[in-house]
Amino acid sequence: MNLRYFKENKYFTGLWLAYLVVCTLILLFSKQGDSIRFFSANRIEFFDVFFKYGTKMGEELAYLVLVLVLLFVGYGKSLVTGLTGIVVMFLSYPLKQIFSHPRPKIFFKNLGELKDLNLVEGVELHSHFTSFPSGHTMSAFALYGLLSFMFYKSKPKLSALLFLPALLVALSRVYLVQHFVKDIFLGGLLGYLIGFIMFLFLRWIEGKSIMRKRIPIF
Repeated sequence: MNLRYFKENKYFTGLWLAYLVVCTLILLFSKQGDSIRFFSANRIEFFDVFFKYGTKMGEELAYLVLVLVLLFVGYGKSLVTGLTGIVVMFLSYPLKQIFSHPRPKIFFKNLGELKDLNLVEGVELHSHFTSFPSGHTMSAFALYGLLSFMFYKSKPKLSALLFLPALLVALSRVYLVQHFVKDIFLGGLLGYLIGFIMFLFLRWIEGKSIMRKRIPIF
C-alpha cells in the first residue's frame, strides 16, 4: 500500500488529520452528548435548514450525480465511485450491529432529557442501536476523499475544497441529533481510508484502456 498518496494529497489529508484531532479533544474533555446539548441551546433557523439538507451530500443521490458526471471524465472513475458507495454500505451496517451503540434519542430518553432538547423541525430521530459509527460520515469521507485523490494533481485547490462537504455531513449528524462525536470520529477515520483504498483500486483498473475512456462532451 503506497502511502505517498496521502502526502501528495496534502490538503485533504491535513484537514482530515485536524478533524480527527479536534474530535479526539472533544471526546477527551467533554461528556457524551455535550455537543448535542450545545447545538440544541444555540439553534439558528439558517443552520437548521443548512444542515437538514446538507446532510444529504453523504447519501445515495450524491453518489448517483457524481457517477453520471464522472462518465464524462472516465469510465473507471465513474465505476469506482459507484462501488465506493456499495463498499460503505456493506461495511457500515455490520459495524453498527457489532458495536450496537444507542442513538442519541435513546441516550437522552434514558437520561430523561429528550423533552428538553430543541430539535430541528421535520427531522425524524432514529431510535435504534445503530449509532456507532456514523454511516453518513463514513460515506461522505469515502466519497469526497476518493474524489480528492482523483484530482489532487490536476486540481489541488478542488482537492482541498472537497473536504468541506465531508465536514458538513459530519457536523450535520451531530447537529440533527442523529449521532455523537465518537460516531463521526470513527466514520471520518474509516471513510477516508476507504476512499484511499478505492483510489488504489482505480489506479489498478485504469491500466485497462477501456477504463480510461469517457463519454465525449462534444
